[in-house]
Amino acid sequence: MKYDLFPQRAQYRSGEPVTLLLEAQGASEAEEYCVTVYRDRKEVQCVKGFTTGMETVVELGVYQERLQGFGVKAVVAGERLYTAFDVVDSSQNTFRYGFVSDFAVTDEQKIEDITGLNKLHMTHVQFYDWMYRHEELVPPTDHFTDLMGRALSKKAVQEKIKRCHAHGMKAIAYGAVYAASWPFYERHPDWALCSGTGKAYDFIGKLKIMSMAKDIPWRAHITGQYLNAVNALSFDGIHIDTYGCPKWGKTDYNGEEREEYLQDEFGGFVSELRADFEAEGIDPTLVFNHVGNWPVKDTAGSPLDATYIEVWEPYSRLADLGNIIEEALVFAPQRPVVLAAYIRPYLTGPVEEAQWAALLVMAAVVSHGGYHLALGGYDAILTQAYYVDYTKMNPEFVTLIRRYCDYMVQHSHIFYDRSLINVSKTHMSGDNYEYKITGAEVSAFGIAGRLYVIARESRQRKVISLLNLYGNDDRWDTPKKQPTPVGPIELEIAVLREPGRVFSIAPNENEGFAVPVAYSLAEREQGLFLSCRLEAVTLWSTVVLEFDDEQERRSDA
Repeated sequence: MKYDLFPQRAQYRSGEPVTLLLEAQGASEAEEYCVTVYRDRKEVQCVKGFTTGMETVVELGVYQERLQGFGVKAVVAGERLYTAFDVVDSSQNTFRYGFVSDFAVTDEQKIEDITGLNKLHMTHVQFYDWMYRHEELVPPTDHFTDLMGRALSKKAVQEKIKRCHAHGMKAIAYGAVYAASWPFYERHPDWALCSGTGKAYDFIGKLKIMSMAKDIPWRAHITGQYLNAVNALSFDGIHIDTYGCPKWGKTDYNGEEREEYLQDEFGGFVSELRADFEAEGIDPTLVFNHVGNWPVKDTAGSPLDATYIEVWEPYSRLADLGNIIEEALVFAPQRPVVLAAYIRPYLTGPVEEAQWAALLVMAAVVSHGGYHLALGGYDAILTQAYYVDYTKMNPEFVTLIRRYCDYMVQHSHIFYDRSLINVSKTHMSGDNYEYKITGAEVSAFGIAGRLYVIARESRQRKVISLLNLYGNDDRWDTPKKQPTPVGPIELEIAVLREPGRVFSIAPNENEGFAVPVAYSLAEREQGLFLSCRLEAVTLWSTVVLEFDDEQERRSDA
């Protein structure tokens, strides 16, 4: 008999009962189980009971936390199981983003895609190409054919929305902000955005680009379509898509020719869209696609719920992912940052090397405090921008990627601590003595053949992540070989006082749970230093120093 264990909801709010689901594959007799919950290294709860058939609900009670991840170990019938959950006081702090793109009649009664996303702890799900047409989102009939010729079902869309809500996930409706089909354009040619030649911009031979100017009717039209999608189908928000190009154009409306720069229009459009929703008593989740990291600065003041960036050339290096996240947090520090970084190595290299690339991208994004959109329903992973053409992950990698997602959630209070500031480039190497790492070649810039060091700190916590680039190039979008473990690694860290806790975490070690790290303190000319050691870094290891609040108060007194 095989079992599975996972939270019934993607995330829990403070004061909300936490429940896990223990699934048995096939009928079974009652078996005793023991479920243990951990906060970092500390056991906080142990629940025992007996299974009650194919599905057993394990009740953990109410947790009152502001932002805290928990790891879970379980034993049932001699089988060891692992999962994680997190508890927050506001869902606005989190944006774990997955996708679904299968809405055929045969998908109406399937549940494994949404259930799979819940097992990956996705808090938001993008419904990609669910619509009838780009300019007419809600399908006019139960069964319809979309612009790309796919036979789809409105009922399948509705059922998936309901299943998302059952798991506490928000269902986000995809909708391109300025794309319309050719027949629509032919009825409204003066609504189009044109190039310098005077011809309307074309996209993939099927769509025309419309003007976003406030006084041209397309803007009001697409706003109405977004409102209708949420009202008619109970979506929780809109994924406002753009294509990156064009960035400007000409319009000729009511006999007036003028130039239009889209970065001047997008921010205002988002603000107006939210106001229109709120006028109807709706608080929507709004996501805007900054293709190629453009125009992040211009939308920084807009009321978006996440800074979503689709990564393309020339952002090709692994360190570019971190730089994008850090820049986005400067422009809009209150918003989670989501990177759509597609795992193209699945198209260009052996599957195993694509898998290592996927894990390395995830490690880089999470270590910088960002979220990575690449995973979807039916064990899907994205390799390019048309989500319908996703790639299926093999079962072994699904198990591994799920453990990495558990790891991210279990330690969410560490990786997504908003008070942490990246100091890698200012506190390490050269004349800087605050962080010194020996035993391997290191770099704060993600150089190939070295350990990529991402050091983030606040007054209460220091988090040093090490990504192993030995034997691999420094691009995020190329196949990667299994890294050769590097070590032992010695870390020397300047501190003002002794920390309350020092531990290491790694997704492939100790089932992702925290391990105490022995350390020593020494006084030197520059001050007090903590020294500790990691025996090896395989792919991704993190050392954490935590300072007690009481000690911090005494230090400030």
